[in-house]
Order: sequence, then structure tokens, then C-alpha cells
Amino acid sequence: MIICDKQINGIRYAIWQLTESVSELKALIDGRFLVSLDNINNETRQKERLASRLLIETLCNGYQAVDYKENGEPYFTQTNLHLSISHTKSYVAVAVAPFRIGIDIEHTSDRVLRITEKFLNTTELAQLANHTNQASTALLYWCAKEALYKKLTEKEPEFTLFTCEQQKNLLNVHYQAETYTFSFEQNNNYTLVLG
Repeated sequence: MIICDKQINGIRYAIWQLTESVSELKALIDGRFLVSLDNINNETRQKERLASRLLIETLCNGYQAVDYKENGEPYFTQTNLHLSISHTKSYVAVAVAPFRIGIDIEHTSDRVLRITEKFLNTTELAQLANHTNQASTALLYWCAKEALYKKLTEKEPEFTLFTCEQQKNLLNVHYQAETYTFSFEQNNNYTLVLG
């Protein structure tokens, strides 16, 4: 079911909380458009694909054909809108905008603390040591870097070259003399970053 449908800074995004079975999601589509699940054997991935298509239909006020580039990036085949999709444990997030965007959603957990050295640079690691909720901050930075990667669509980015800086309800990510500003939302269930 859709738990969020918002617009911010020219980006419309929505979040689906997966509570339905594959057959229930298929029934919601009800033949309005075709969703191929032929190459997807995992039930969770099937549900994510179906929910993402339902979110796209909601965000675009109707069906839009989607295909995937060689690098896995989704794109619309018949409109100039840009698209970004993310999923995590029982959540699917989709964003559309008339410009390049990136969205990432991650389930709230402290597992991210095990890999901080792989995606945080020395400045960020030092800042993280001063935060009272290190898992929340690390997860926010991970999502921001994933969202920027999707926005830039670079192959295998070096996340330690991205530097995050939180300012109230915005997150700036600095990379190659550019600053990218992202909005974010955090709660007990997930962290979401988009921009």
C-alpha cells in the first residue's frame, strides 16, 4: 500500500510498504499494463517490481513504459521524465522529475556500522565519532551517496570521494568541485534520501 505520495523541489516521489502477496499485487494491476516477471525467480523481487510499477502509474497519472539500461538504470521509453527506483526490506520508493534524480531508501538498522570504512572518508569518520546516533547518521550518508550515484550514473563510484554535510533538513554531498543538495526523511522504519 502507498504510505507516502509527495512533491518536493520539482520531484514527485512515493513509497509503497509491501504487505501484499505477489498475487494481490498482480490483482491491483488487473491487466491495465503488462509487467514481466519472467526473469525474476525471487518472490520479494517480484513484489518489488510490481509495487514499483504501481507507484510509477500513480506518479505519472497512468501507465508509462519502463526499460533498463545496461548498467541497470531504469528509464522511461516514451517521455522525457527521469526516473529513480529503490527498495529495501518491505519498502519500495520511486521518484520522477523533469531532470536527473536519485533516490535511495534503506531499512533502519545498525548493520551499516560494519562497513563505514568502505563508504565514509576520514573527515566523515571523524564526524561520525561525535554523533550520538552513529547508525542513523551513517545510514543517512550511505543513502545520500547511493542517491548521488544514481543521479550521476557513474560506473562503480568511489564513495569515499563523496563528502556529506548535514544542514537541518537538507544534506549536501560534495563531489568533484560540485555540491548536490538532497532532501531526506528518517524514521524508525527507514531512511530515504532524494534529489
